[in-house]
Amino acid sequence: MGGPQHPGRRARSDHLRDVQHLVLVPTQSLFLSRTPRALIGRVISIRRTITIGATTGAMFAAGLAAQVFPTAVIIAATGGFTLAIALLGFLRPALRSPSWSR
Repeated sequence: MGGPQHPGRRARSDHLRDVQHLVLVPTQSLFLSRTPRALIGRVISIRRTITIGATTGAMFAAGLAAQVFPTAVIIAATGGFTLAIALLGFLRPALRSPSWSR
């Protein structure tokens, strides 16, 4: 439709899909392995609803912040927040060696 696709656009699209799979596949596997079969549909749909809501909320907050702060500051703050959450998770023993891995 409308001619050949620009090669750069395809490469970016493939890269984004690959990055999404780095997050999606492990979390889906974790949910599937820890959830009773009868509740899979409910659990996955709630997880998806929360994810979509969080994404929408983050875009809204970033848009408001962009009215006040430069984009680089917003990206740095988001990265710092993500790093801080990861560090807190690493320092918590229950998250480093969960009971199902023992």
